[in-house]
Amino acid sequence: MKTWGWICVVVGGLAFLGAVLKGNNPTGPVFWLGLGVFLLYRANQKKQEQKEKDEWSKGSDVHNVKVNNDNENVK
Repeated sequence: MKTWGWICVVVGGLAFLGAVLKGNNPTGPVFWLGLGVFLLYRANQKKQEQKEKDEWSKGSDVHNVKVNNDNENVK
């Protein structure tokens, strides 16, 4: 997804420049540029979500946490 995002950004950016320089309507290139930006954003979000999911599954295992019972320490 990240690769396709960069491809869309490059193609959209170059097409946008070409359309603006020639005086044509830049609606199509803006679409591809926006799609590329969205794909890059989504790829980074998925990577972050997977990282948080992995950290959560490793770090917050509730069943393995020992609770300190203060009553045992009272004399």
